[in-house]
Parts: sequence; structure tokens; C-alpha cells
Amino acid sequence: MLYFVVLGKNKKLSEWELSYIAKDIEYVTTNFATFQCEHPERLPYLASCTKSWVIISEEEMEKLDFKLLGTNAKITSQDKKDYGIKRFKVVDLMKTDYEVKTKGTEILHVWGLIGHVINYQNIWLYEEIDFNKPINSMNIGMMPSKLAHIMMNIATGLEENQTVYDPFCGLGTMLFLANGLGHNTIGSDINITPCKQNVKWWGLSKFNTENKKHLFKHDVKDKFESPILKSVDCVVTEGFLWPVVKNYLSLKQAQFHEKEIQPIYIEWIKNLLELDIKNITITLPAYNMMDKKIYHFHDTIKKIREFANVMLADEIYMRKNQKVGRMIIQVRKK
Repeated sequence: MLYFVVLGKNKKLSEWELSYIAKDIEYVTTNFATFQCEHPERLPYLASCTKSWVIISEEEMEKLDFKLLGTNAKITSQDKKDYGIKRFKVVDLMKTDYEVKTKGTEILHVWGLIGHVINYQNIWLYEEIDFNKPINSMNIGMMPSKLAHIMMNIATGLEENQTVYDPFCGLGTMLFLANGLGHNTIGSDINITPCKQNVKWWGLSKFNTENKKHLFKHDVKDKFESPILKSVDCVVTEGFLWPVVKNYLSLKQAQFHEKEIQPIYIEWIKNLLELDIKNITITLPAYNMMDKKIYHFHDTIKKIREFANVMLADEIYMRKNQKVGRMIIQVRKK
């Protein structure tokens, strides 16, 4: 069957995600793509695509329950009668009315084809984790849950029921996102008090009864020796982004920050590679400079490649006017 997706702002990251479940990807415009899907059951877990739909026939369309229809094409009175539509709204191809999302069925018309929308981006989960945590702090870290979701998909290959370990669990963003997607979670940090407080807010009842949740204190400069880490499938984390950057940096300042952070990254990545896991998916800082160029940690990546295989994202995750963005990299044993 043929599927479509509306791509988000981070198109290269969308491509990385789609590579795990799609084949014959064809970019129709800069905004959406078509593909054959090898694992359609995983489409609801996409993070960097705003919505996806499947091509259906008119006969299949007639069988849908149209209590509310969202469509990007005008429908005549006769069409309404033929399909038994009582209510409908005209929606934009790139956007969707909230009521259609929550209460109705959305149909898209593209080049004479009929598309049935089957999945929307998981905005409610992002908002819950990003804005409703009782403990938030710029000093601890404010990883966006959407970025955590993208990294989770890249690390797990969109496979289900993985055991995900975050050694810099901080406020718990990665753990809550992983749990919300049905994965097992293990978290550690040098200070787990903020995460513990947020775990109480998240609530044990939200954890799947088959999942196990572990949280323990650990300094990443030490060896990873906890026996529960033997069950880890992948590591997904954001390391120390220090310092908080309030102004655009000069080249000299950016180089200084990389020099300060680099030994920390090298040490904990080496320690993690001693665990028998399939991959480590992390972020490295990317600075928005005074000259409007982006400073990448190329020297750090070069040093990591001396002892590990590294795959880089072709795109920096950075919001408009943000001083520090993130480069996603995946590290594996040589």
C-alpha cells in the first residue's frame, strides 16, 4: 500500500526515522513524501512527521464512519448525500482542525487519490512532559520531549518494547517519553532528586504493568557496573551541554567550550561502550555563532571515531534564534 507523510521542520531527521519502516521514499514536495511501508503498525510512533495517511479507494471511503469529516477538498451537496456525511470541515493539507483530530475522520485529496489520515504527531505527550513537570531547571537541562522522541526512534529503530537507558536522566524527560511510548526505562544521574520528584508527578499508574522502571545514582565518569544494565537495548541521552549560553559566541569562545566539554564526553562514552548494547544515541552541542554560522564539535567527533563508529545526523535540531542547538550522533562499537 502507498503511504504519505507530512514532513516536519526537521526533514533530514524525518528521513532517518522513515528509513526504519519505509522503502522507495519519494519526496513529492519539500513538505511531504510518499513511500511503501514495511511496518505500518509503527507509523503512529513517528516523531518528526506531523501526520501520515494511507491511500484508499472510494469504496473503502464509503465504509468509513463519517460522524465528522475533515477534508482538504470542497464537497458538493450531492457528495454529502452519497457518502451520508452529516458534518464536515475543509482543512488545509499541512494543518488539521483540532476537532477533526479528536472527534472525526480526516480525508485528503491529492492528485485524484483519496487519503485516509491514520496518525498525528503526539503533541499531547510533548506538552504534558515539557510544560507540566513540577521540577524544571535550565541548570539541570531542558531537553524538548519532541527531540527525545526523535532520538528514541533513531535508537530503537522504531521497534517496540525496548529497554532504554538514560545515564543523564536529569528531570526525567527521556524516561517519561520512553514510558509513554511503551518502552522499559532505566535512568541514572549524579543527582536523581529532581527526577524522583517528577516521577511522583508522572505517576506509577502510567507505567505499563509489564514494564520495569529503575532509577539509581551514578556518576558517568565511573564504570557502569549496575547489574540491571545487562538488560539495556540502547542508550539514549543528552550529555552535559554546559554552559548555559545567553549570547551568540565568537569562534574563540566556542572552541574554548568544546575543549572544556570534550574530555567529559570521551570518558563517559568509552565507559558506556563497555556495555553490551547495540547503540548509543546522544546529542552534542552546536553553537549559533556571531557570524551566523553553526559551530559543530568536529574535533570531538574525530576523537570519538578513534575508538568507535559514529553516524551523524545531516541536520541540527535548533529552534529559531536559539543560541545552542543539538547534533544527534549514534555511536557503536568498532
